[in-house]
Amino acid sequence: MFICNCHGLNEQKVIEAARAGVEKWEDIHSYFGTKPSCGMCSEEIRQIISEQKNV
Repeated sequence: MFICNCHGLNEQKVIEAARAGVEKWEDIHSYFGTKPSCGMCSEEIRQIISEQKNV
């Protein structure tokens, strides 16, 4: 499932970045060499980051 339609980031990529230590939704984009665009993905990315901290 795509989390960020602007940059094609899927759930697995967001999990990968979160597990690598990325802690801010904006930095998930930087991890993959992009920048946030519309921001529609921010809440879902924040949720995934939070979930991965508790794993």
